[in-house]
Amino acid sequence: MATDYGLAKISNGTHYEEHVGEMISLVFGERLGYVGSNQNNVVAAIDSAFQLAKANQTGLDTHTSLQKVDGIRYMKGMAIDVAQMGGGSYEQSFGVTAGSSDASVFSDLYSYINDNVFAKASKIATSLADVRSVIPNSVGDLHLEKEGELGVDKAVGFGTDLASIVEQITKNVLPKIISTYQQMNPYSALTINDQSEAFLGTRGGNGKNGSVGILLSPTGFTLSADSSNRAFTKTDYLVTGFSGDAAVSMQATTSDATLAVQASVINMTTAKSSSEKSTSSHSASQYSVETVNGQSKTSVNMSSSNMTLEAAQSSGSGSISLQSSQVKGAVGSNTSLILSDSSGTLEYKSTSSKVVISSSSAKLSFGSCSVTVDAGGVAINGSNLKVLM
Repeated sequence: MATDYGLAKISNGTHYEEHVGEMISLVFGERLGYVGSNQNNVVAAIDSAFQLAKANQTGLDTHTSLQKVDGIRYMKGMAIDVAQMGGGSYEQSFGVTAGSSDASVFSDLYSYINDNVFAKASKIATSLADVRSVIPNSVGDLHLEKEGELGVDKAVGFGTDLASIVEQITKNVLPKIISTYQQMNPYSALTINDQSEAFLGTRGGNGKNGSVGILLSPTGFTLSADSSNRAFTKTDYLVTGFSGDAAVSMQATTSDATLAVQASVINMTTAKSSSEKSTSSHSASQYSVETVNGQSKTSVNMSSSNMTLEAAQSSGSGSISLQSSQVKGAVGSNTSLILSDSSGTLEYKSTSSKVVISSSSAKLSFGSCSVTVDAGGVAINGSNLKVLM
């Protein structure tokens, strides 16, 4: 083996190199590699790359990565992709989650990876210094028979340490990452699949309470919300919905064009301005609708026992109240109408004018004057004058 101050090789044509066994290359300065045409690398066993510094990759054309099995990437810092165009296609399903209801799940995972990977990686960094320390600075020929260790001898141990990290990642770290992902209950989730279904949901965490989500399919959608932190349900380790019923839900189906809303109270407001708007309030026992346009207002109020309709303008107002036993109507504060199953009353209060009709008689009154008609005859002002039939 020879070490020189520098070595330059320039050639034309085909450069062929074949080696059977173990090959170690140590470069402690800068390495620049340029391939003007195609570069093809085939590794039949494990390809392990250990990076002590930053890794920068620049491509002027298409970058393609093919994985025959699972592709798992662990990032301790930020992972950012910036592209002019982007997209993703998946044969079966895609899902992402954020956060976890178990406060220690990520810190435990970080500690586990640090202890089992990065701690050993630091040992490799130290061994690199050991490799450099045994490389002589003198110029001349070095022989493998020379007493003491050369850099290549030290580097063999470096390769062994790197192989142990690869084995640790394959047998322990990756199963740990997968099991953590499968078991944790996240705060937010997005899932799409090849069944034309999509789910987007969030649940309470970090001091917040509640759970909201929407499930989409070609036949409709379901929107639900609840004040409790409902747990996510999973199918094949992908979040597909919430467990339990929600206090508020809205379901729409395309089969019969229906929209079903379930809630204890539903309030809706459609407003163009503060003086031009429509509001509605719907609860299990009452339903109210009101429309306001300037000084004009109409309203409808319904309950299990009563229904009221009212219209009001600057010139006056009118209302109707419907019950199972009677109907009441009013125009302004003077005119009123009351109908029941046994009688009917029409009254004008300002002049004390009234008409009362029942199954047995009819009475017309104006002030202190009255006329009563019944089966016995006609009576004027009570018994003062009576015409017998």
